[in-house]
Amino acid sequence: MLFPRLPLIPLLLLACAGASAQTEPCVIETFAGGDSFSVGDGLPALEAEFFGPSDVRRGPDGLLYIADTGYNRIRRINAQGLVETVAGNNVGAFTPDGAQAAQATLDAPMHLRFGPDGSLYFTEGARVRRITPNGTLETVAGNGETEFSGDGGPAVDAGLVAGPIAFDSEGRILIASLEQRRVRRVDANGVISTIAGVEPTSLGDSGDGGPATEAQLAGARDVVVGPDGLVYISTTHNLRRILADGTIETYVSGLSGANDSVQRMDMRLQVFEVESDGQHVIMTSNRGVVHFDGNDELVVLGLDVSSNNFRLAVEPAGEIHLIDRAKGQVFALESESELRPITGNGLEAKRGDGGPATDAFLQAPTHLDEGPDGSIYISDPASIRRVLPDRTISTVFSEGLYDFAVDHDGNFLVIVTRFSRRVIVKVTPDGSMTRLLGAFPDPAACSVGFCPVGTPGDGIGIRNVRSLDVDSGALYTPWPRVPPLRSNSCSRSAPMDFLGGIRSGLMAAAWGAASLWLMPRTASICPSESG
Repeated sequence: MLFPRLPLIPLLLLACAGASAQTEPCVIETFAGGDSFSVGDGLPALEAEFFGPSDVRRGPDGLLYIADTGYNRIRRINAQGLVETVAGNNVGAFTPDGAQAAQATLDAPMHLRFGPDGSLYFTEGARVRRITPNGTLETVAGNGETEFSGDGGPAVDAGLVAGPIAFDSEGRILIASLEQRRVRRVDANGVISTIAGVEPTSLGDSGDGGPATEAQLAGARDVVVGPDGLVYISTTHNLRRILADGTIETYVSGLSGANDSVQRMDMRLQVFEVESDGQHVIMTSNRGVVHFDGNDELVVLGLDVSSNNFRLAVEPAGEIHLIDRAKGQVFALESESELRPITGNGLEAKRGDGGPATDAFLQAPTHLDEGPDGSIYISDPASIRRVLPDRTISTVFSEGLYDFAVDHDGNFLVIVTRFSRRVIVKVTPDGSMTRLLGAFPDPAACSVGFCPVGTPGDGIGIRNVRSLDVDSGALYTPWPRVPPLRSNSCSRSAPMDFLGGIRSGLMAAAWGAASLWLMPRTASICPSESG
């Protein structure tokens, strides 16, 4: 049985008495989750709790501001070194414009930037918002809808999926969108336009040497304005930049070149995030935190950060911060091998394990599923919690995840991130983990729709899959906003040894709005000759 997926704290159970439910009122009881709690405001920064922090920026007042995404807050470290909340609380909810940020609720704030006007800008799902110097909350771009729309009109009426943001030399806001595969810009009059990217017709980057507005982006993962004034865009495959004449080029390739080269034009480098300290374009990559010197030679600044738990934030003065989202900590990069903790006590918030579920703290429960033994599993969301039939709670999976499902044998199928790529893993009851679907950042890996028959699931790039389910033994994984590239459906018989604990012989993936792809466990995709 699959439960509706509702973000509730605490988790409530609606109980109705069978047939009499139509004449008698239902009863609501707390199933899991206790009262809200203090996350450490007023404590020294190293003692306070942070849950899934996603960004950190130094404000014009010299203080550090932190997007505490899991706790739906923006917080800062004051001059005394104590943590205080600037906006939001434990409740994730949208607050209309005009409210004072100190009293407002926020919905998973991310991607902080201070604008030229001194306002603190951040993203909130399908919107870019700001806290003005007088503390008022305002929307800058986005109408709350995620379908692309609005170019040439007011930014607040546009449909967008807001990723990292930046400001150009004229103070205009740049918005990267991984899902919409574009970079958009909001000018001084509040009008939005696209400066790079088009509606995709394939999965890769294209258009080098032509106008950026006609180029295809393999997902705009990050955006920054470099010290040369050019706009740099990290895509799923490459780091690209828009030249002064509006044309686009690949700055460094993640698909071709030598793995052991240190020269920009000759090397292959998988770039994840991109920032600037005013002198260099600084990147997290499969070789660590890096930049290129004046001779276009690679300089390694920091250790391996290829685990997507780390996020990068760089200040104009040269400060480099790394955020460990899983542990809720912010670090300063001191040297190639040294990280100095700034915030967070490194505690994973699993309060209540081993006791009654109603006494436990749940950060932000979003997904539910039922196991074969009647246990209820809750995504919380950097862990999976299990409530046994006797109502005791425990943590059974500790890692950031997008979605999960439980099969008939009690295995978890979980969407997680590895090397900035989403993959689906199977976790057995004894804790062993196997990658089922999704490739690590290997340029040789193919993408769904382009792989030959027989390609194993762990050699296929699945890009932006956000959800899955197991129903009657089949695994369903919808791909968002990807147009069909082959015929509407196909299937092929094959030995059923691909998905292990899942009984059904086929894996189904919704491919765009009109197509359903049926994938055997060994062969993975439809044959390339199918149309």
